[in-house]
Amino acid sequence: MAWYLRAALARAMLSRPARRIGPAFIPGLHLRLFHLTRGRFELSRLVVPSLVLYTVGARTGARRETPLLCCPEPGGTLLVADSNFGRDFHPGWSANLLAHPHAQISRRGHRRAVTAELLEGPQRELAWTRLEGIWPGYREYERTANRQFRVFRLTLVTETTDASSLPNLTGRRIVVTGGSSGLGYFVTEKLAAAGASVVIAARDPGRAATAARSVRDRVPGAHVTIVQLDLADLESVARAAAELEGTRIDALVANAGLLPQRRRGTTADGFELVFGTNHLGHFALIGRLLPTLLATEGSRIVHLGSVSHRRARLDFDDLMSRRYRPYRTYRRSKLAVMLFAFELDRRLHAAFAHRPGAHRPATQRRGTQTRSLVADPGYATDALSPARDGIVPPANRLFRFAVQFIGQGKDVGVSPIVHAVCQGTGGQYWATSGRLRGRAVLAHPDAGALDERAARRLWDESERLTGVTFDALD
Repeated sequence: MAWYLRAALARAMLSRPARRIGPAFIPGLHLRLFHLTRGRFELSRLVVPSLVLYTVGARTGARRETPLLCCPEPGGTLLVADSNFGRDFHPGWSANLLAHPHAQISRRGHRRAVTAELLEGPQRELAWTRLEGIWPGYREYERTANRQFRVFRLTLVTETTDASSLPNLTGRRIVVTGGSSGLGYFVTEKLAAAGASVVIAARDPGRAATAARSVRDRVPGAHVTIVQLDLADLESVARAAAELEGTRIDALVANAGLLPQRRRGTTADGFELVFGTNHLGHFALIGRLLPTLLATEGSRIVHLGSVSHRRARLDFDDLMSRRYRPYRTYRRSKLAVMLFAFELDRRLHAAFAHRPGAHRPATQRRGTQTRSLVADPGYATDALSPARDGIVPPANRLFRFAVQFIGQGKDVGVSPIVHAVCQGTGGQYWATSGRLRGRAVLAHPDAGALDERAARRLWDESERLTGVTFDALD
């Protein structure tokens, strides 16, 4: 019965009126319902298997989302074709996949990373046989459009959860700010176990040395070095950047930061302490290190987000929180971090798209662009973390019992960060499956973190306040 229904609908969609109305009506309705239900309802899934594809604009660098019919294959891969309702030109999403084959999809409310492969020859013919099994008469679109459709195979990116299953990072140099304690320490430990050369950039050299010894004790042969960095002092940021920029940087994990402070403080440069450390310090550091990152093939900048960014809004008339409220100020600082992260990725893609050879598929280019993305560890607490002498303080048993139901240890909370470092791509938001705890998954940030107008204004204000400009993007 379902097959006959699909066949009847397919024939109806081949009519001229349907091909004329479909592009203007169906995708918009699909996406409205998709967003309204937070990805749980896909209109086309009532009839055929479908997904929402997230790509990066081949020319603009902007993020795009497109509802598509798909065909699941036995091995877990998915087939999609750029039928474009039988029109005589390729849709934008297929050009985006050619330029940036690392993309994301959402199916049944779950968001996953995928890699796209353009099929040709016998593989393409076999794919069409499977596609027509899902949507009878589908290939008739190709005949009426008078062009050859692009058919892609989407392969799900395997999720890794511990150091033993991470890719081999030997030869990679990764900088972790705040790597002497908390999440930064466990990121350092896991990446070193995978073979990376890790630089702990921390304010206190003594604590950094303790962390480095702890990593070496647990990871024989680990290569860990130290750079002094105080994000609350722009002179310290400049010195650290000068020390770091001499050698390649494959990833910068912008992890260091402050939690809500009971009283308002200021940085060495007069900025409100939490906003100045969490956002402005990293903004200045990344701006100074960007030439080195751009010179390193496939480098990544991973910013530490937070679930607290949801429903936060920046007050550009009071960025320094003269009207100080601890948690509001902290939430605004994390929103600023995420606005900057996504705006940086947009600007990186826009700059890269205009370079020679950028129009070719990524597999044909020499090198790949730097990527900026966000990782959110949820509620990760020392109370549930494994013991590390001089790094993880002992926890109150009653507190540990209470938080085990809502949070997790920092050794587990780093999973989204490690995922982002090892397999993330530009503009992604890695978080925990249960919002505060759980495995690493691709998630949707709050709309406020994607506000391009606010991001551009924040960028201009940050350049004015820090005196650091991103000339490398020009």
